[in-house]
Amino acid sequence: MADTAKDLVKKDLKENKLKVPELDEKTKKHRDQMALLEIRAELDPYLIDNPAARLGFDIIERGEELDGKSGGELLAMIAGGEEGLYNYNLRPGFYGAMLPSENLKQTIDGGNFLNTKNFPNRAPNTTEVLRRQGIESLLPESEGSTIYYETGYVDDPDAKGYYKNAPSDQGLSTLMEELAHLGVRFVQQKQGEMKTGAFDAPFDLADEERVMDVMQQRSADKRGVYSSDRNSLFYERGSIPMQNMKKLDKAAMKALKERGMIATPVEPTEPTMMERLLGIFN
Repeated sequence: MADTAKDLVKKDLKENKLKVPELDEKTKKHRDQMALLEIRAELDPYLIDNPAARLGFDIIERGEELDGKSGGELLAMIAGGEEGLYNYNLRPGFYGAMLPSENLKQTIDGGNFLNTKNFPNRAPNTTEVLRRQGIESLLPESEGSTIYYETGYVDDPDAKGYYKNAPSDQGLSTLMEELAHLGVRFVQQKQGEMKTGAFDAPFDLADEERVMDVMQQRSADKRGVYSSDRNSLFYERGSIPMQNMKKLDKAAMKALKERGMIATPVEPTEPTMMERLLGIFN
């Protein structure tokens, strides 16, 4: 009896051992750039009023020194099903983490940051899920920073990590925070700013986390994205976290301007005679 088409395909695959062609470096770079453009489109509502997060994204996209080399990578761990968004079954794990490059890993208090070497040991279950998604290893610190975040959404009150009335973009809020952490590292190491906060007090990692809390609350107030209840505790006009956030906004805006991300206003000029004539027909 003649082989069916399905049998012939199986035979061909077995005998010829067809392989998927490997991508060259140019194609990989183009693929990564397209992926960043896609995530940037989703992040725009968050980045528009968060200079530190915008700075962090620009570092990932264009590098620390604007030398054409990538400044890092973004890794998403996709959660879903009965496990919920923030997968408590994967503890020890993290909702999000920023693993800074060698150039940006120092903090004023020598903070105990995660890094690419200890991440697998401190988050073994998360590492395993990333491996199943095809992420076998993290980017070396010598090549840039890595930002990891959990994403996904489950509309099931019985699911682990479920938040009542939470929108479907909780993962993006987490990503925004981790990008902002990278922005802080940049203004500290490259500009020498944000080493002190309000009243010239040292700006350590605990202060930094409180700034991230009020940042998330700011986004929640403006566009209804997810923010935990505790964030509102620090969201007062005269609070130290609010003052530190404003100071960080200013430092990050300065960095963005120097990186060409903010245009310098151009003084209006009088139209020429030709421009006036053309205007008649517009």
